[in-house]
Amino acid sequence: MEYTFHDFKKEALTQELIESWLKKVSLDVLINRKGTTWRLLSDAEKNLALDKKGAIELMIAKPSVIKRPVIVKASKLTLGFDIDIYHSELS
Repeated sequence: MEYTFHDFKKEALTQELIESWLKKVSLDVLINRKGTTWRLLSDAEKNLALDKKGAIELMIAKPSVIKRPVIVKASKLTLGFDIDIYHSELS
């Protein structure tokens, strides 16, 4: 499978890209609230994630709060590593 790797820890994320993801998944799915980055955020930073505008600002500033990997194939968006989904939906 051909792919383009975008390391959003090194390459900037755009508001437009995140908004395109949010058309396919909710904020609750896109933001990884179980990860170390989330746990280390201040309460003020966590509160940014309560609405779409603030959540996008947070994801641009701290891309590690995004559940990874983000895989976009055709019109589908898949988050996280799940071998069964990879075999059934992405092959």
